[in-house]
Amino acid sequence: MGFQFRRGKKKGGFNFTVSNSGLGVSYGKGPVRISRGGAGRVQTNIRTPLPGLRYNIQHGKNAGARKIAGDYGDILSGGTQRTRRKLIDLQERQDRLEKGL
Repeated sequence: MGFQFRRGKKKGGFNFTVSNSGLGVSYGKGPVRISRGGAGRVQTNIRTPLPGLRYNIQHGKNAGARKIAGDYGDILSGGTQRTRRKLIDLQERQDRLEKGL
């Protein structure tokens, strides 16, 4: 394995990262972050209230399998539409609680 380089800068909700593979940009607010890596891969990450659990969606023709990543990945693998909806509902409920609604 050779040398690797990575340097990042944050500005508002944007993160800019320069690495061996190029310039990466991501934007996120609250539990959702949309990223474009240096190699051109685009993905969306949705965080959940459970520590270490997030839902990752890769976009594009070479997206591959969509899956849940994190500490609970083995338990909740096979991220179906129904599972994704449950995670989004959990986050919406948490947002409402935080706002006091």
